[in-house]
Amino acid sequence: MHIERMVIFSPSYDEKIYGDFNIDLRELNKNMDVMAKANLRTANYLDGCQVAPFDELNILAHKSLHDDLQSVKQGENVSTVLKREDVIKKIDYKGEGMYELLSKRIKNADGEPEVFTYNSFPQAFRNQVFYILEDVLEPYSTYNENLWDIFEEKFCREKGLKGMGYGKLQNGYGKSSIEKYFKDCDDIDFLDAIDYFFYLIDKKIRTIKPEYQYDYDADGAINAAIAELNYRFKQNNLGYEFANSQIITIDSTFCIKQL
Repeated sequence: MHIERMVIFSPSYDEKIYGDFNIDLRELNKNMDVMAKANLRTANYLDGCQVAPFDELNILAHKSLHDDLQSVKQGENVSTVLKREDVIKKIDYKGEGMYELLSKRIKNADGEPEVFTYNSFPQAFRNQVFYILEDVLEPYSTYNENLWDIFEEKFCREKGLKGMGYGKLQNGYGKSSIEKYFKDCDDIDFLDAIDYFFYLIDKKIRTIKPEYQYDYDADGAINAAIAELNYRFKQNNLGYEFANSQIITIDSTFCIKQL
């Protein structure tokens, strides 16, 4: 068989070539979003996780379809799918080792624990800190997931407590337990709590959006919370400030000393 064809090249750049590709650019972002969600659903299925597109978690796969098929073949078909809140709790709050609480970081020139010399924290200030914490955590606290419970559990582990307010830890009581702890604890324990809680807020949840709140500005909410905390310190004439993801002291000459 013999086939002939003719190709013609035009040296002129004046002629414009038009084409109708039937693409609506207004739908481009929507289509890309649909594809991204489809890819995430596939990844969730293969990895055994349940996360949403807005979580922005850098999850490394620890499973494979081959291993799952092998387990089924060998009669070990046990579901290991993690719920969204379990994925967030496991990845974002247990990945960087232990945290040194404020009371453990404070040392004097002799290396001994430093004594707090600033005024005690009035109940009004404690309430204000709780309101700030509420602004940040409440959007994340739904029927399916509750950051109040996670924060209470993490602090109790670091502090060696059974619970913060009502004996042992109980699901769904994190908020009321933290509120009671803020009301009743001594000054050192209170500083430990706000130092640790705001460390978690500043370092751990900036990249996590509340469920179904795709446009939520986590960075903005966290920055506003830290700014208000520092304002309340000054308003109540307390010599502390939250900077570089931890509580620091401010001496009488307003020079900052890192703890």
